[in-house]
Amino acid sequence: MSVIAARGAAVGARGNASLALTWGLALFLLFNALALNGVLRLASPDYYRETVLNHTSDVLLAEGCDDSWGIMAFALKYAQSPHTTPLYTEIFFNQRLKFQYPPSSLFAIAGMLWLGGPELVRTAECPDFAPASLNDVLGWLFILMSAVSAAVLLERGLRQTLPAPSSGGLMAARAALVLALALTFYPIVKAFTLGQIQIWLNGLFALSLLCWATGWKATSGLLIGLMCLVKPHYGLFVLWAALRREWRFMVACVTAGVVGLIASIATFGWNASSRLSLSMARRRSVMISSRRRCSPSLPARKRPIRSRESVASCNAISARRIISSAALPSSGLVHRPAMTCSSTSIWPSVSGSRTTSMIDAAIRGADSME
Repeated sequence: MSVIAARGAAVGARGNASLALTWGLALFLLFNALALNGVLRLASPDYYRETVLNHTSDVLLAEGCDDSWGIMAFALKYAQSPHTTPLYTEIFFNQRLKFQYPPSSLFAIAGMLWLGGPELVRTAECPDFAPASLNDVLGWLFILMSAVSAAVLLERGLRQTLPAPSSGGLMAARAALVLALALTFYPIVKAFTLGQIQIWLNGLFALSLLCWATGWKATSGLLIGLMCLVKPHYGLFVLWAALRREWRFMVACVTAGVVGLIASIATFGWNASSRLSLSMARRRSVMISSRRRCSPSLPARKRPIRSRESVASCNAISARRIISSAALPSSGLVHRPAMTCSSTSIWPSVSGSRTTSMIDAAIRGADSME
């Protein structure tokens, strides 16, 4: 009888721990998503009262934009039309449009246009769709993919920590809380409202983590390989897998990347694919030279800032560095001096004169990319 009583007490303790965790998640959601954002809205000036809840509302109402999709549709149209100027030279440097993905990324927008047609795909500046565009529907699905993967990973972790199974009601409550946390997580909802393909990558990466945790390592590698077709720097996972001798992951990832590259060359030609690395190197040099306008090493009179938008950009960069330094004061990881932008150097000249120098061109290109 004492053994049975001890087991019952242990199960009860684990059940209480599961319930306490669920309540903790609920309180965190209440504080983080509602109370904190309410305080920020009340305490901030009118211009800065936008909070994550504004973007949550836009997600629920299917009010996205075209940050990635518009420029990808433009690049796809150019790539599919007869042309002599390379894709990146024309789109990025000549027209100063921020298409910075590999040609293989164009399969995403091409698939959407094939599936829904131009009338259902948002490729212009924030038009309204009734009830929702294909971009928004797919965005919802990828947000759901992120939330479901996170919820399953949470339950797996709890099962290892608390061997006693949780009740179905608590599991459903935690799943709903995870979904609510995802819908109030700024990087997710902001990517949706901007209309960025990053929302797809978030979902694929979350599912890849779930596949890895459940032993489906080849599938995990395949998903990372698909992400590499949009952002090739995820290919660093191949090096990570090789060092860990995770051959199934590595082979699947490389296979997906190679197949996507071959398909890209077959569809868009070798010229577009071969110019990517050179164009990105040129883009980086332009970005570095233009962003020196906020560098503390430059005298204030030499910082080539030309507009109020540049002021806002500089202040945002400075704020991010200050917050990072304050958040990790003792870790030794962040030791960057806060940048300052002198008010005497950031306002445009009253003369109204404009130049067409290479510096101004670089600044305008960088501003359009931010």
